Amino acid sequence: MKKQAGKITPNQAVNIVTDILIGLQELARHGIIHRDLKPANILISRKDTFKITDFGFARMVEKTDYLMTSLVGTPLYMSPQILKRQMYSSKCDVWSVGLIFYELIYGHTPWPSNSVIDLVNNMFSNPLRFAAVGQSGDVVAEPVKEFIR
Repeated sequence: MKKQAGKITPNQAVNIVTDILIGLQELARHGIIHRDLKPANILISRKDTFKITDFGFARMVEKTDYLMTSLVGTPLYMSPQILKRQMYSSKCDVWSVGLIFYELIYGHTPWPSNSVIDLVNNMFSNPLRFAAVGQSGDVVAEPVKEFIR
């Protein structure tokens, strides 16, 4: 993302997120929850395929609705449930994908902050906002915004 700063179009972001979702689908098929999805844990192969890496916080579960409480991951990409130390499920990875998608399109996360406390406060007091155009200057279509929501 850093190398492509300002150049990733919404269509390119869709392709990247599609690869990530294919990876998540495969993980789910094997009962694995990643729990630390973030741009640094997404690598690009020589064939321009984006792949999930770094399974240090991953966990195998019997069911995708299995509830966990452990505080793991990178705060900026953690779901609200994890940040508030509530029970969470495999859906925490879906939240992270939405944040990655937002960052790919806009070049920053939706709730900039300097601490976990600021992040939680911003997340719950400031609604998700979308600019009409992404960092590349291209219009961001409503279905893309809806997917992120």
